[in-house]
Amino acid sequence: MGVEVPLGEIRTDDEGRLLVFGGLGQSASVLNQQIGESFDNPGWYDDVSDGPVTAQVTVGGKSLEVDPAWVVVAPPDYTPGIISPVTMYDVVYEAATQNGLPPPARVSFVKQIYPIFARFSKLQWVNEGFYLDYGWASPDDFLDPANIQKLSDNSAQYEPVRERIFRKFRDPDYVETQPDALPPLYGDGMSWPPDEKNPRNWLTLTPLQYYWLQQWSAGNFTSDWNPDVAAPKCLEDFPLANRPHALDEAALENCTGGAFHPGCEATWPMRHPTLYSGPFRIRHRLFGQPPKEFGDTLTPEVAVSKSGPLASSGPGDITCWMSVPWQIDTASCGAGYQPNINPYFPTFWPARVPNQVLTEASFKMALDSSLSEQQRLKYFSLRQDWLRDFTILLDYLQRVNQFAQDWSKVGIVVRRETPPGNPMLPPEVFVETQNELEEKPDNRFLAIDPRRHR
Repeated sequence: MGVEVPLGEIRTDDEGRLLVFGGLGQSASVLNQQIGESFDNPGWYDDVSDGPVTAQVTVGGKSLEVDPAWVVVAPPDYTPGIISPVTMYDVVYEAATQNGLPPPARVSFVKQIYPIFARFSKLQWVNEGFYLDYGWASPDDFLDPANIQKLSDNSAQYEPVRERIFRKFRDPDYVETQPDALPPLYGDGMSWPPDEKNPRNWLTLTPLQYYWLQQWSAGNFTSDWNPDVAAPKCLEDFPLANRPHALDEAALENCTGGAFHPGCEATWPMRHPTLYSGPFRIRHRLFGQPPKEFGDTLTPEVAVSKSGPLASSGPGDITCWMSVPWQIDTASCGAGYQPNINPYFPTFWPARVPNQVLTEASFKMALDSSLSEQQRLKYFSLRQDWLRDFTILLDYLQRVNQFAQDWSKVGIVVRRETPPGNPMLPPEVFVETQNELEEKPDNRFLAIDPRRHR
């Protein structure tokens, strides 16, 4: 439409490794229009982007065959270090197994089971429901060493504990409606008011994750938990042959694997094996080949067919399914839309878009030794609405349009270590920082009106 939108830049580091720097989060309307009710706003653009990465490699005059790759520049991650129970790595790994990648022969507690539980408990920093049910000092705090010791033991002694937890999880076959099962996250089919007859109103683990949990419940897993073994912290800690996959895993694990409604970084095509040429490799459209046209209507049958839009991909084909602009999804999708049932659950993407947070001011009070221990614990337990600076705008569209302008001023939830001498607090916390809107004189704590979702 005649507007040039910068999408970032590429360069290499001193080792010759490719670095991709995305856009700056800019979005606007070419037609000078406000964001509307839809999450697809004609005339709007943003700098979310994606595309193929190819290379020619020559060593000693000899050309080497290399696999192509893909890069996606997604919207901001407001909670770095906090990971969703279902990640994009889980989704892409599931698709890879359908394309021939053999799953592990035996379930490992460290690799397949512990991550699911640890993610649950870390969500305590971005959603108050997770804090109350799985957070610090709660009975189901999965990060508690005493609980980990029980969960990692494959003996019959703890089989009732494992079975109790496994039965709480939602079956991914989506045959029956399970609104109260785990995880307490909205699914692809979320609607308002919720359709109680649609099982896809809620998210499940991937079928492979669910199978691993089932094996764990029965004691069919390797009890390999060792808290003294440190995980790799940088790329050089991996053997050279393992580094390409380590890069894939690190990037994908830090993206959400649902709900695809439409999603945060990428959406539903990532589940389909036809999207890929091999494990963790999106199938490239031939260079210079134009994209296919599918007319004004795209049916589900065509969408997932072998000749449909997932058969091969070119620049922009992954993020074209996302919201435009990205800010409307981020500002719209929260949690607890039925406060009379639960004010915090279900939730959408708290691992990317926080719901309730521990503010920096509250954390400082929790560390204030001049206060009583009870008062300090009260401050530690105080969670505030992440979008509290926008809820003053009671109109949904006002709020979304204001967020499109001020998205870079809201708080970032970052990891902090609790100083020594605070035994009643966890050693690691995630605190909201850099909130440039905090000093607004008209701040008030108001609930988001669920009736105006999207």
